[in-house]
Parts: sequence; C-alpha cells; structure tokens
Amino acid sequence: MNWALLALVVALAIAINLPFGAWRTTTRKFSWQWFLSIHLPIPAIFVIRRAAGFGWDYVPVMVACAVTGQILGGWLFARLRPGRVDPSGLGHGSSLDGHQADDHELPGRDGARHPEPAGRDVRRSQFAAAPSPEPTTSLAVEPERAAR
Repeated sequence: MNWALLALVVALAIAINLPFGAWRTTTRKFSWQWFLSIHLPIPAIFVIRRAAGFGWDYVPVMVACAVTGQILGGWLFARLRPGRVDPSGLGHGSSLDGHQADDHELPGRDGARHPEPAGRDVRRSQFAAAPSPEPTTSLAVEPERAAR
C-alpha cells in the first residue's frame, strides 16, 4: 500500500467536500438542494478512488473523508463568513469583524445588526413556554389507604 497516495486521495476527498459542506449549510434541511449538496461530490470521490487503484475496502475511509469535508466546510463557512455571529457561541454577540453586539442588538437574516423592538425581548418571548396548569387532583396517598 502506498501511504503517500492514500494521503493524497484522503486530502482530495476532504477538499472536494469543503465547498459542498458550505453550500449545505445555506440550504433547508432535507430539501432537494440539501440532498444534492451531500451527494454531488460522491461520483468525483469514486473516480479518484478508482483511479488511485484503491478497492472496496477503502470505501469506509472515503465515506469518513466525505463526512469530514462536509462538516469542516460547513464550519469554515459559518466561521469565515463576514458579519456573522460567532457560531461557537463563546463570545455572546461576537463576530469575526471584531464588533461586539450590545444586548439590545440582534443579528438579522442579512447579517446586519438591527435594534431589538422596544418593550419586548424577541429571543425570550418567541420560545417562551406556557405556564403549566396547577394540578387539580392530589397524587398523595390518603392516610387510611396507606394503612391498608
């Protein structure tokens, strides 16, 4: 086995999947574009694997490389996209342009920061759970039943 050739094929498989992973992050999950972004690089990886002379026993390695390239491409796209909020969530409101968002600013769909509507917190009110109703019956066992 030629380890240098295997390393080259692995690097190519990951590199081919990087732009498709970036594209995948911009599509709606389970849409036809999402499926296309995942499956379109597979024939290229197949051709590269066969041209290098690797057989069926290297398919799991190539699948792992494809998944790695997809994940890495999506992560890099989210990380390097200008004006986007830090995807790691470590710096609240921090972005790659160095701007720290104030607590009253929310990132918009276009990546620009828009002031929050006055008087309400969109982040909390949108997903706030309804208060649970008080139980009408007691689950405690009555003393005379407990004695039996």
